[in-house]
Amino acid sequence: MSRSQLTRRQVLRGLLVLGSGTAALAACGATPTPQVIKEVVTSVVEREVTKVVEGTPQVVKETVVVKETQVVEKEVTVQAQQPQIELKLMSWDSGIGDTKKINEVTLPGFLAATGIKVTYEAPPWNEYWTKIQTLAASGGMPDAYGQSVAYGWDHANKKISLDVQPFVESDLNQADYFMEMELGCHRYPSPTKGDLYAFPVRWVGEWLFYNKDIFDAAGQKYPDDTWTYDDMLVAAKNLTKVSGDKTEIWGMQAPAGHVALDALIKANGGLVLSPDYKKCMLDMPESVQSIQWAVDTILKHKVAPSPSVISGFTEGPFASKVLAMTLDGSYMADTWKKAEFNWDVSFVPKGTKTRVMYGGPDSISIARQSKYKEAAWALIKYWDGEENQMRMEDLIIGGVPFLKKAAYSDKFLTRAGNPKGIKTILDMASVLRGADFGSQWMEWRVTIMNQELDQAYLGQRSVEDSVAAAVKAIDQVLSTIEWPV
Repeated sequence: MSRSQLTRRQVLRGLLVLGSGTAALAACGATPTPQVIKEVVTSVVEREVTKVVEGTPQVVKETVVVKETQVVEKEVTVQAQQPQIELKLMSWDSGIGDTKKINEVTLPGFLAATGIKVTYEAPPWNEYWTKIQTLAASGGMPDAYGQSVAYGWDHANKKISLDVQPFVESDLNQADYFMEMELGCHRYPSPTKGDLYAFPVRWVGEWLFYNKDIFDAAGQKYPDDTWTYDDMLVAAKNLTKVSGDKTEIWGMQAPAGHVALDALIKANGGLVLSPDYKKCMLDMPESVQSIQWAVDTILKHKVAPSPSVISGFTEGPFASKVLAMTLDGSYMADTWKKAEFNWDVSFVPKGTKTRVMYGGPDSISIARQSKYKEAAWALIKYWDGEENQMRMEDLIIGGVPFLKKAAYSDKFLTRAGNPKGIKTILDMASVLRGADFGSQWMEWRVTIMNQELDQAYLGQRSVEDSVAAAVKAIDQVLSTIEWPV
């Protein structure tokens, strides 16, 4: 594994010990210099004088107090003044937490602990990434910035983000964090052996969401950790409710998109991309069979709505109470926490080979352009420290602290708004896998793969032909990437 030439002394130079309450980092770099200065000194002395006592023949001596002023030269050591460090932090709105809570709680806490002021900007998602590209090109990057699983590799490849692996190894007890989960989205240039170019502050996973009211009405047992995908299909058939030629209740939603489909493919032993992210593997037999299973829930078994039917529900079919089950990101629990029906979450079903839960971290990167890299790392370290991770004011329902002590705490597990099955996400942490978040991910996965496979979900083209079209187009994109040596 490559390492940047950064020694522990360099890492720690000027860094405070977080929690000491000192502002050593803000004053680092001040060099004492000897200087000769002139100083006016006033001293008080006693002096004996002779006086003639008027009206007498006496001459007497007496002591009087007088002040004397003189200019002296002396050498003194003068402490050079160091400008106060002020960091700039940027993320898309809610990307690394609630903006209001970050400004009111997290950053004041960091200021109190370190003496370092941080200004925070949070533009909308659809503006954020364009702004980051513009700032990177102009040399105006913030010192630290929110990093998405979708862009981590591209930023490392384009030398926008800094390798933080030396900081992680020097300053953190990695066993305290969920480091065992797949962090390939931020490990570069290898998703398994590369260095980290961002460090997580929280993470999300995948759940099987289910409508308890629909389950109860159908007499269906709730899902548990023994369920396979085939068990899910059997339950979906029991839960589907048809009146005439109209389906009133759908038993499940077909796994599609990077959250549900990619986890299904990998649980069955298939792949989306090769381990080095350089070739599309959707034409593997296991991958094709997984996609066919998902398509069959719509076209063959008729227990899942088609993409065209789903688009007719503004709030989605689950929130509209016409869907019994759906596999979705854990962050949807925050969206549905005030839904006017009873719902809960359970384990992602097991595939033919294993169980795989989709997921990934929300992270912070340090800009290579930053003049205050050590201070920026101190900010990340504070963000992931116990004091901040235990606050949870800016943590959405369905998000999980990256610090294990916080994630397993009663405070996290008993938060208002949590689904009853909250702990299942912790039980699945070791099987979390991302959606092959490599270079050009938004193009090849979100655009090309979705568009090509939608033709199969809509019944307009066979799964085999849709997969072939997807593989060809995805490989074309991957071939244009300038891969590191």
